[in-house]
Amino acid sequence: MSLNSIYDGDPNCYEELRQCWLNERRAEFIATRLQSWDLPAGASVLEIGSGTGQLLRKLSASFPAVQFFGLEPQPEYVDYSVARTTTANLHFACGKAEKAAGLFNTRFSGVLSNDVLHHVDSVPGTVASVSEIVAPVSRWLAIEPNALNPYAFLGQSLKSGEKNFRPRDYLRATRACGWSLQTHWYIFAIPPFVRATPPPWLQKLELVLERIPFVGGGVYLEIKR
Repeated sequence: MSLNSIYDGDPNCYEELRQCWLNERRAEFIATRLQSWDLPAGASVLEIGSGTGQLLRKLSASFPAVQFFGLEPQPEYVDYSVARTTTANLHFACGKAEKAAGLFNTRFSGVLSNDVLHHVDSVPGTVASVSEIVAPVSRWLAIEPNALNPYAFLGQSLKSGEKNFRPRDYLRATRACGWSLQTHWYIFAIPPFVRATPPPWLQKLELVLERIPFVGGGVYLEIKR
């Protein structure tokens, strides 16, 4: 079974693929949201589907008082992530999101799922498992391809190992586990094949256009428990 489209077993290629403007913006956006959570020193944050650990390497350096954990089902990606870890507050484990509850003793104050829920075998199973290992007060930021965007819809429909993300299914599962929706909006008008940093005028235009539901290439949902 393919876990990550055609890049299973090739973390170097996958990390190179993700060097683009969209992922620079994604990392900046996630860091901004984490800052707004005002997590106490020693709090723990879990990323489901941490891939090659690229995002968590940045976050662990920017938030040294927070403990970051990555959960990734592909052993090659976990080994790659561990080999490139240079901060003491960054940890990785191998396993599927649906089995997260059996892999950690930590209670997480924050959860990140970045372009991963459309890959899991079961969204309800993932939500139920993750909900067992969060703190009494916790937040979850999910970012996924926006199926209302024609480019994103076709890309997820046609590529091997991909499928479209349905926010209603995710929100139904989270409500059943005691979460409540805080924000549901759209983001990323500039597609991932744009690798260079856009000129300032285009960056400003993106912030306007991405709010249109069928233009934003991604959808983000922030929930709280």
